[in-house]
Amino acid sequence: MAYKQSPGRMNMPKTGAGIPSALTMPDPKDPKDPKDPKDPKIDPTKLKYKDTKVTSTIDNKIVPIKGEAIVNINATREKKSFSKDSNELKKQQNWIKNNPDKYNEMISQTKNKVVNVTRERNYKINETPDKLFANPYKNPDYQRYQKSRNSRLAKASQAGDSLSLPKIEKLARMVDGPGFHKSTTMKVFMNRNNVGYGNAPESSKGSKTGSMGNWSYKINK
Repeated sequence: MAYKQSPGRMNMPKTGAGIPSALTMPDPKDPKDPKDPKDPKIDPTKLKYKDTKVTSTIDNKIVPIKGEAIVNINATREKKSFSKDSNELKKQQNWIKNNPDKYNEMISQTKNKVVNVTRERNYKINETPDKLFANPYKNPDYQRYQKSRNSRLAKASQAGDSLSLPKIEKLARMVDGPGFHKSTTMKVFMNRNNVGYGNAPESSKGSKTGSMGNWSYKINK
């Protein structure tokens, strides 16, 4: 008696252990992209990183700026063998020949993977230096019979052409002591630059700020 196929049932191509470590290929007449919908997605923002580089902020806090994480991913595709049917096998081999990239992708999906993920960010220090003023002692007014002070004036004149207010105050104290602001040199300097003793303008002071960039990630598959 002839075998009668049940409705809705169809003959399936045979597969076996004909060629080990191979995959069953789709029909080349309908070459669909063999991407596995279960391919895992790595969210680098939720990984636990090992710090590989740190830096110090302007507040003297140690913060990480580089790190790496290791992710173990199980195979997403089961290994299969080529068909033992010669005609089907030939189709599969031709498909591999014509689609080497897709075939290699399918093979990679049958293997466990170790993925290295790195992250990095920049910490930038923005620094504005103190405003500089002309050295008021550059052309010293030497006084007769004041050898010691004249010596200090000579030293102050060699301190540089442009100086910050703290540096000028330090020189003034060195030349004339605590009452330096009463000297003619400093009175002229303060009037010319609108600087009062103990009331230096805020614009003359430098500033330093720190800014941290966002993390950038790299997944090395």
